[in-house]
Amino acid sequence: EYQAEAHKYCISMFGSSHVFRAGTIGTVADKTAFGYVKKFCEEKGFDTIKFLHNNAYRIGDISVAGTRGWFFDAESENVDKVMARECARLQRPIDEARKFGDEVVVFLHYPPVYSDSVCNEIMDVLRKYNIKKVYHGHIHGVYNIPKSVVYKDICFTLISADYLNFVPSLIKP
Repeated sequence: EYQAEAHKYCISMFGSSHVFRAGTIGTVADKTAFGYVKKFCEEKGFDTIKFLHNNAYRIGDISVAGTRGWFFDAESENVDKVMARECARLQRPIDEARKFGDEVVVFLHYPPVYSDSVCNEIMDVLRKYNIKKVYHGHIHGVYNIPKSVVYKDICFTLISADYLNFVPSLIKP
């Protein structure tokens, strides 16, 4: 599986004492990758790092809103409940970002549109707020796809670290 390969690569870059296998945001918060990184930053005094997670920030001339989103083909007994929760988690930071008065750009972990699949519930939220730009991750080990696609007047851009060859991508309004 590609996740294991990516994990080994991160160890080679940062060393085993700085790389964790921590699960996903859906598990207990302090036992997730997000929780580990947040705790690490607090312990090391990295107080200038901000996390975009169910919240919003104004950065220059844009307002960014971010959350996890949800994968459209997830199969579980509680998928409707999870989808409703994730849509609410998306609406809250968008509402917060709109108060800044700038263009709102959304960041999600899961892509609402991928290949021939669409997460209609997340799309409904994005269209309700007239969002025009969405950046997402989650797609790993697939490099023969376009960086950006436009669907229903929204530009979706893949920014998974491995897709970008671990080189940050400048986000512009």
